Amino acid sequence: FDNYSLEEREYIRKYIFTDLDESYVDIVSQVSSKIGYLSRNKDRYLEFINIFTSDFCSSKNILEVASGRYHLSRINPSLSITSMDPKLVTNSLNGIKLVKKSFTIDTDISNYDVGISYFPCEATLPFIKKFCTEGKDFIVGLCGCTIHFPSPEFSQYRTYTEKEWFDYVLSVVMSEKKDNCNVLVKKLPNSYNCNYPIIEGKHQR
Repeated sequence: FDNYSLEEREYIRKYIFTDLDESYVDIVSQVSSKIGYLSRNKDRYLEFINIFTSDFCSSKNILEVASGRYHLSRINPSLSITSMDPKLVTNSLNGIKLVKKSFTIDTDISNYDVGISYFPCEATLPFIKKFCTEGKDFIVGLCGCTIHFPSPEFSQYRTYTEKEWFDYVLSVVMSEKKDNCNVLVKKLPNSYNCNYPIIEGKHQR
């Protein structure tokens, strides 16, 4: 907790254990999830990782990108898990290899079977482009940050909707993926208060 910025700590203290809209903000929800405060049908991080373990059960080498906050440590301990995030606030996490840097289109993913990312914000497009073009399986839970449309492809002088952002990300997946990649879009149940798409890309071998 001390590794968060002063502003982040104050925000967490103010809104954690409340029913205000601010308690659903990622930084508060992830702490609530970590300490077990959220009920099972409201913990979106736990449900996301449950989807991952169900749909990618044969994967052995996992790269987790720009999330670093959900229950990867509950996966089979025999798995090889690397977590990459420039904003990591811990130095150790249950045997997971931690890499405190940004994921880019130049990141080497050759050693991984699958990429997993939840609310990756600015890492969204590099993540999906890299895993699609290199024919690697992936799952990504999209956030609603509409400011990450690439310029100059999109105007900087208008506000984009979350649906426009989601549709654009899916269009990038469909245009960049290999022919043998099956794409599936899922969503969490309404109880999780997070109606954002989860995109899976699984390759036929």
